[in-house]
Amino acid sequence: MVSSIKSLVGHVQIDDPSNKSGLDTSHHEFPVLFSNSKTYVYYDDPSIQKGLYKRENFIFVIDPFQMDSLDEFANESIDLDGEFI
Repeated sequence: MVSSIKSLVGHVQIDDPSNKSGLDTSHHEFPVLFSNSKTYVYYDDPSIQKGLYKRENFIFVIDPFQMDSLDEFANESIDLDGEFI
């Protein structure tokens, strides 16, 4: 992933709460990342068009999201909803 998500507030659920011993390996959807609020992608880094896109004018605001199967995660599978300003 080339872009960095900033201001992420949330939590990671490592395993199913009923799998206290960790012996049940059938829950492939874990770990799961829960984003509790809007997050942001800025494009003002000097490596991107020499910092041409200032964050006040050029930003992707991402809606709260949930991302599962983090141990089998692929960048190509990311599809986040939000508003591009």
